[in-house]
Amino acid sequence: MNIFKLSILTLVLGTSTSVWAKGGYIYEFAGDVTVSVAGGRAKAATNSMPLEDNTLITTGPKSRAVVKFEDGQVVVLRPDTTFKINKYEYNTAQVEKSQIFISLIKGGLRAITGLIGDRNKQAFRLSTPNATIGIRGTDILEQTDGPVLYGQVISGAIIITNAAGEELFRAGQSSLVASPSARPIPTTLPPLTFIQLLVIVAPANTPGAPPVPGTMPAPPSAQELAAIAQGISIPGATPSDLVSAMIYSGYNSATVTTAMIIFAPNSASSIVEAAVRADPDNAEAIVNAAVAASPGLSSAIEAAAIAAAPGREAAIRAAANAALIRSGYTPPSGTGTGTGTGSGTGTPVSPN
Repeated sequence: MNIFKLSILTLVLGTSTSVWAKGGYIYEFAGDVTVSVAGGRAKAATNSMPLEDNTLITTGPKSRAVVKFEDGQVVVLRPDTTFKINKYEYNTAQVEKSQIFISLIKGGLRAITGLIGDRNKQAFRLSTPNATIGIRGTDILEQTDGPVLYGQVISGAIIITNAAGEELFRAGQSSLVASPSARPIPTTLPPLTFIQLLVIVAPANTPGAPPVPGTMPAPPSAQELAAIAQGISIPGATPSDLVSAMIYSGYNSATVTTAMIIFAPNSASSIVEAAVRADPDNAEAIVNAAVAASPGLSSAIEAAAIAAAPGREAAIRAAANAALIRSGYTPPSGTGTGTGTGSGTGTPVSPN
């Protein structure tokens, strides 16, 4: 091969490589998350792990994973979920020639469209056991419950198709597909149906190359989780509901407790009770964080934690006392610290 032909070949290959970006990666995860490729042996997820076609991602109990693709597509996985990347091709020069085909095998996910879905609606496909979902520039929630598939459109629109027919669902609508042979129908779902997905922090769906493997965003602080709670619009949800959902989704229980007390300080005792019930093994850390955040309610916090985990009473009392001493809090004269008030019910989370 002469030098001229070799130069042309190098140019073509170089152009092809730069135009076709092919990659998803683990943006963020917590708990028991495994990854396997083409039926191979499952291995533990790692920070910014590259993901290729035919990759299966599984989240265990109290676990979560957030997957991001180079075009900006985001997929949030709740606990006890199995998700597959079937095919992903991203043409950076001609986005309309790209495609993304993913599958929810069980569990639940939130999918936020990137450039591929925005530029070419036909290029995105989400397969589920009961139906195939196409999008119209979308932020959606999908979740299996036994044989039933539930869905909700946050923004945009989707078309759900199976052997029984197809149905269009727009922003604000919920869907139900009872089986692969049942037509998709509009429905009204219980308000807390997707709470475990909505409490997981989703990154912006902006395009970008994957980060260096081994790096990952820092977990959200208590202040950031409190802001997330403030932005969640679930009619009827209480701070206790949010606490449980965040802990079951793999967030640190002490951080979550602090966040919810920042968000709803008058509900400190009910927040602590919910947190300890969700994570009794870390009752002392939860109480420590709660008393540090709200020392004036230390007695109510202590009582709520003991009610949730009576077998850990001595350790809970010690943790509450230690946190109270560290805080330097002095009870108002004549009131003591042995009664406390607190709130045992929690307050609803106001819709946006």
